[in-house]
Amino acid sequence: MNVVALLLPALTAAVCGMAAAALQRRLHPMIAVRVLSGLAGTVAVGVIFAIGLVAFGWAGWCQPLYDHDQVPLWLGLPALAAIPVVGWSVWRAGRRWHRLLAERSIHTADVEVVELDEPVAYAVPGSPGHVVVPTGMLRRLQPEEQRVLLAHERAHLRHRHHRYLQLVDLAVAAVPLLVPMRAQVRFATER
Repeated sequence: MNVVALLLPALTAAVCGMAAAALQRRLHPMIAVRVLSGLAGTVAVGVIFAIGLVAFGWAGWCQPLYDHDQVPLWLGLPALAAIPVVGWSVWRAGRRWHRLLAERSIHTADVEVVELDEPVAYAVPGSPGHVVVPTGMLRRLQPEEQRVLLAHERAHLRHRHHRYLQLVDLAVAAVPLLVPMRAQVRFATER
């Protein structure tokens, strides 16, 4: 097996990261969210698989696949070192999401109004999910605007945007070249 071919997933990740904004602008938001997050997840899995092949090939654990003498030290050793680093990074990103969802999913009402002057609102996924709206935001909006705001936040919950965002966060944790995709998926979910 050609070692250069194993570097193609990393090149693909870099190209996807650079092309994410253009792709997001050209697609319908609902399609952009799915395509970009699916692409990020697929590319991350490909990069991890390639790193594993290089690392294990260099270490001589993949003799049936290819001769480990083809993997130079300058490529094999960093690949072997990258495996626990990538694993730790993905684990930490998953734990962040788990903690966030565990902390926020205690609430049972559909809408939670909090005493805060900040003009923000957000959807909190969980079972069931809910919308958090500060009183400062409600004071700034007319009743019709409040209904639009709540409909927008409920749409995040209904379309399970948090799952797409979580997938992209995990992909970025594994492959930092995909960082631009995170912002594009977040923007597409808001569109």
